[in-house]
Amino acid sequence: MHNKKRFFLIPIISIIIVFILMYNHMSYSHNKYVDINDLVNKSYTSSQGYDSYISKHMSKEVYNSSNGYITYKNFECKKPIKISLKLTEINQHKINRKIFVYMKYDLDLIDAEGKSVSRSRNIPVVFTVLKNNNDFYIENKQEYEEGINQVPNIYK
Repeated sequence: MHNKKRFFLIPIISIIIVFILMYNHMSYSHNKYVDINDLVNKSYTSSQGYDSYISKHMSKEVYNSSNGYITYKNFECKKPIKISLKLTEINQHKINRKIFVYMKYDLDLIDAEGKSVSRSRNIPVVFTVLKNNNDFYIENKQEYEEGINQVPNIYK
């Protein structure tokens, strides 16, 4: 009788352990030191230029290299253009008091007639962020190309 109880408890304990491991795996979330999604989205898609809000949180160089209206200013298409961006944050790492935010983005450029004139998919980018108390400043941006200059493992 004692052996039957033991054989009955082993599967139950195993099932409980499996559920605990699955929960830990599914509930994992990466470190979140700073939320820059809205600012990055605005920097890529804003036609308003480098304003006082953006200048408080981002260098002009980062803004100029991100903004679709600046990047595609001389692009041959029917103006005005419309820019659509989808951001996906992959991870954040804190290294030597700087936060490195690794993201991927999809960007669509649509002309005045509604035609897609440029498209980028799954572009990896790492933003270097300084944080003081509740404020942050994006000081640098590095885009990568799969196969050519891939994202260093330290940021993944």
